[in-house]
Amino acid sequence: MGDGGDAKLISWRGSEEVAKRLEDEGKHVSQRERDVCKRKGRMMTVMDVEDGCPSCTRKVRCAISPFIEYYRKKLGSSWIPEVHETAMLKPLPLTIRALKPSQRLDKELRDLGFHPVTVDDFSLNLCITRDNITHELEEPLNGAAVQQLVHNTWIIRDEALVQSKEKKQQLGVFLSDARISGEILQQELNSMLPVAVIASVLKNQACATKKKADTLLLDLCAAPGSKTCQLMSFLNEFMASKADEVPCKDYTVVANELTHQRATRMHSRLLQSNSKSLSHLIVTSGDGQEYRSMPKNYFDFVMCDVPCSGDGTIRKSPEKSNKWSLANAERNKPLQKELLRVGLMGLKPSEVDSSGKCIGGIAVYSTCSLNPTENEEVVYEVLDELNSDRGNDYEFELVDLRDSSSNTTESNRNGSFLRVLPASSHGGFFAAALRKVNTRAKVVRTTCKAHTPNINDKLIWTQNECKNVGFAISPSTRQSCIDLDAKISSNSCIIGCGAPAMFKSSDGEYAFQEGCGLLNNDSLGSISSIQITTKQLTTYLCKRHNKIMLPKDLCPYKVENASSVILKVASSDKESNSTVYLPAKVQQSNEQLSRVFEITLRPQMLKRLLMTTLSA
Repeated sequence: MGDGGDAKLISWRGSEEVAKRLEDEGKHVSQRERDVCKRKGRMMTVMDVEDGCPSCTRKVRCAISPFIEYYRKKLGSSWIPEVHETAMLKPLPLTIRALKPSQRLDKELRDLGFHPVTVDDFSLNLCITRDNITHELEEPLNGAAVQQLVHNTWIIRDEALVQSKEKKQQLGVFLSDARISGEILQQELNSMLPVAVIASVLKNQACATKKKADTLLLDLCAAPGSKTCQLMSFLNEFMASKADEVPCKDYTVVANELTHQRATRMHSRLLQSNSKSLSHLIVTSGDGQEYRSMPKNYFDFVMCDVPCSGDGTIRKSPEKSNKWSLANAERNKPLQKELLRVGLMGLKPSEVDSSGKCIGGIAVYSTCSLNPTENEEVVYEVLDELNSDRGNDYEFELVDLRDSSSNTTESNRNGSFLRVLPASSHGGFFAAALRKVNTRAKVVRTTCKAHTPNINDKLIWTQNECKNVGFAISPSTRQSCIDLDAKISSNSCIIGCGAPAMFKSSDGEYAFQEGCGLLNNDSLGSISSIQITTKQLTTYLCKRHNKIMLPKDLCPYKVENASSVILKVASSDKESNSTVYLPAKVQQSNEQLSRVFEITLRPQMLKRLLMTTLSA
């Protein structure tokens, strides 16, 4: 992709009139000039470009592509050529989210050229529709949503910092290793918006009922899984931060994807996070439209990131702008409407607390398209259809994203939605939050505080008490899995449920660690553990073969006849929050004074874990 270094975008207004004048004057672009732009990987817009001919330094003027012309007209003053078109001529910057933040990881990121994301990195336009006319709002996005967007998010703003061959190689190795170890998630800034909206709703909710209910979340079109992973990371952190104030006692995330292959690949990617939230995950494969067979009012939150024309991400492949057609958006519209209907019908109605505020029951509709045909038109048409159905006991409305906590139960057709136009740090995106309100009998939630036990204490262990390697799943997730298996269409199936490959220590704490499950066949679920210090690990480890040779005096007597062990590595000789669990198989050795163990982790995972251990 070209970086636009030899292109200068002409700054001008009245684009339609100028385009008409250019056409009238016969200043069309020859096929050769179009080929020049294509070779340089740029969209066809109004700019000065080097011809590319060594013997000729003249400039050629490229024509306005249908893509550019359409959005200049469709979005009006919201579309600023010198801002949005200039951004689209440049490569998309690299952005990541730290799933396991630490001082060591922060230092690594800064050394590689990353900087923490700030509000200034976003180009967010809150809009409202009145009388079929879209107006931009001056108010900022909900503060809790903005906080979630910038939380543990990093970006490389200056590409010059990673232009050298050595830096690129260093960055590539880091991204590969850190992804495999579950420390980071590579994700575009704009695609973080749906989860940020749900996070803002959960954070702004009042205290729950005396008996807190389980929360069920559905990601209807989940692949490749970045939003699901972001959602699970948030919920894991959220549930652990204020256990006595969170509005749910347990939660389950259902991630669905149409094709079996993509669903399986997504499940494997999610398992790499090695997060405690994996015990709350269900992955299904099937057509999202088949979820209409689920009972109504089943899910507390629904994300509908629907298939779309994807022209908000066109800067990834600039040549696609010349193949752009409005027909692509029109073709996707029926499917988008049906998926949103399915999500809204399966959504639980919002409840009303004692102060009259709506609680829960949110569906987020999103696309990576700039086109109103796929965005607000879909939302408003579905709202009209559902609200005009006289047999419907519910009313559907847009949520005002300026302040989610201040919404009342009145029908709010003029609620705001979020349009993200291309900027230097991100591509284009659209998001709208909708809720369902019961128009017959509104349930009032009382305000109270109740203690919620630590989720880890409630996990169901699939092995008996004498086993410490097994499979764990939360009670809510197990029940949801049973319900889904019985109620979803026969054309859909469950790919995975809960968290395999886990280790339970003697004090009942669970370690979500890759490799533990590999020991099940040898140990039948019960294995011994050896406590060692960081210094001992570095002293006796042979990194090349992932093996460690420990003196016999460090190995307990019960390890003598074991085939597998867990090496518990801590900075001192006692377990702590920073303890790292290394699953290992016992190797045959002729050594009389030592025992040899092969660590059953991928090299990248072991490498990152060692870095964590040594920095603790």
